[in-house]
Amino acid sequence: MPSAILPPAAAAAAAAANVHNMDNLTAKLKGQTLRLPNMRNLFPGWTKAVNPLLDELTLWFEEEMVRLFPDAKVRAKIRKSDFPGFVCLTFPASPLPRLRTITYYALWSCLWDDEMESSSTQTLAHRELEYVRHLLGFSFSHPSKRHQVVPPPTKPSQLFAEPAKVLRENWSEQQLKRFMGEMELYIGACAVEEGYPNGKGVLPTAEEYTGNRMGSSSGGTYFALAEFMINVEIPQEVHDLEEMRTIWAELCRTVSWVNDLISLKKEINSSLYSLIPITMNETGQDLNTVVSEVLQELESSRERFESAAGELLFKIMNENSKVRNDVERFIESCTIMVTGYTEWALQSDRYAVKEYMQEDGSFLVPL
Repeated sequence: MPSAILPPAAAAAAAAANVHNMDNLTAKLKGQTLRLPNMRNLFPGWTKAVNPLLDELTLWFEEEMVRLFPDAKVRAKIRKSDFPGFVCLTFPASPLPRLRTITYYALWSCLWDDEMESSSTQTLAHRELEYVRHLLGFSFSHPSKRHQVVPPPTKPSQLFAEPAKVLRENWSEQQLKRFMGEMELYIGACAVEEGYPNGKGVLPTAEEYTGNRMGSSSGGTYFALAEFMINVEIPQEVHDLEEMRTIWAELCRTVSWVNDLISLKKEINSSLYSLIPITMNETGQDLNTVVSEVLQELESSRERFESAAGELLFKIMNENSKVRNDVERFIESCTIMVTGYTEWALQSDRYAVKEYMQEDGSFLVPL
């Protein structure tokens, strides 16, 4: 189920208010210190674990990289993101074949996003969406056209073929439709995000950014994939409940904000399209104030999630035991994805903040 709506076009007054000298905003952030608490304590009671198959997955991934990317420099860049570590922290109980599938998806998502950033064109997003639809079996409604070939728009696009094949072999049509809905949201949101490139002097409002970030973070696609990774199928009528929609939205919001906090040092060196600078620009607040408010919102989001999860489990208490058990496992899997993502982001060379960790687990990150 799509977890957010793409933001409407900004009104003229809002756009005018956002015009600014982006160099000045970057200069304002550079030289400051990002102060983060012990991020591992943001989700008390949520399970943390690592898949024991990490070493096997890492060995397989290294072999795949040599096969897929002959250029050693490209492999070195990819290695910084530690995809096996990410997958094993977010899905600690999944078997090796499914870990490999989700690793392919994570690699596709990262490399395709990089392609979007370098191309800055919505045409690429449209072509990618058509290719994804084709691979998932949604390209053509008329039977005579279903075997037509849709070419991959970029080389990284081909990486999606493997997870698409596995999902079609293992998922019901309803699960595929839900996932396709999240993919449409993700790719569409990335296209909107690329409408704010460096140099144009305009940033979205914080409200516009937050709405679009719910999609462009790709969180919804991973939460949809959780059913595949733990081998359950949640009935559509449960997905349609308000409590489940709240769970989905709060999880996407949480992952987005955790990312924007941890990745700030990386982002200001390439783009100001991130919650912290956008909020500073809009409100005039200083860095510490904005970070403090985001952390408070993270706590509120966690509380809303936990409340909705409890209400959902109460609402389905009269369902059969398999449905109740599957929903419980799904909720726990989603919380593990959040703690796992947080741990990965703190450790990963992609964001390079681990060297700034203090003895108490907090972070002092020079910008």
